[in-house]
Amino acid sequence: MIAADSCLIWDIACGTLIKGGLVTVMAFVLFVGSVLLLLAAVFGRRMGYLVAAVGFFGWMMILSSLWTFGFYSQGPETPVNLGPRGAEPAWLVESAGIDPEPVYEAYASYPEGSNWRVPGEKVPGVGGAMDLAFGVRNVFVAMNHVTNKGTPKILNKCTCPLTAPRCVNRIYTDMALIDVTPEGLVLREVAPGLDAKAVQAKTEAHLRVAGDCREMNVPAEFNGIKLSG
Repeated sequence: MIAADSCLIWDIACGTLIKGGLVTVMAFVLFVGSVLLLLAAVFGRRMGYLVAAVGFFGWMMILSSLWTFGFYSQGPETPVNLGPRGAEPAWLVESAGIDPEPVYEAYASYPEGSNWRVPGEKVPGVGGAMDLAFGVRNVFVAMNHVTNKGTPKILNKCTCPLTAPRCVNRIYTDMALIDVTPEGLVLREVAPGLDAKAVQAKTEAHLRVAGDCREMNVPAEFNGIKLSG
C-alpha cells in the first residue's frame, strides 16, 4: 500500500487542500462579490443582497436538479444521479493484492456503460467495490439464503452484469455454509434443524454434499445478542 499525505480528516495533501480552499474563496469573492457590488449600486445594499442571494441559490438548485434528475441534458438517454463527477466509475484496478494474478480476460478493456447498470434501472447500482473483490486472495459472501419473497438467491446464472467474475470462495447464509470450487458448489454445513435436502430446496444451483457435512455450531449469544435457543 502506498502512503499518502493527509490533512485534517481528509486524505488530501495539506498543500492541495489549502490551494483548493483559497481558489474557492477567491472565486466566490470575485464572481459573486462583483455581481453583488453592481446590484447594490442599482438596487441598494439590502435589495442588492437579496437579489444576488435568490439568483445564487436558484442557480444551485438548477445545477443540483440537472445532476440528480438529468432532464435530458445529454440527450434522450441521459442517466440520472450524475453528480458533479458522475456516478459511473472512471477507473478500474486491474490487479491488486499481496499475490496478484494475471489480468482476467474480462478486464482487458474498459467495459461498456451498459455493463455498469442493473438491468431495468436508470440509476447506476454497481459502485466501485468490484476492484476490491477481484483483487484479493479470498472473498467470503454473507447473506440471507433467499429473498424477501422466498425465492433462491444462489442461482444457476447471474441475472445482473458480472463485474467481478469467479472471485467468491465461500458463501455464508442463514441456512448453510457453501464452498465455491472449480467443480461446483459444495455444501459444508447446515443450520440447526435443517438437512441437505432442505437447503437444496431453497437453492437453484446444484449443491454437492461434502462427506463431512455437519450441523453448524451456532452460539447461543454473540456480543450480547441472542442467536439461538
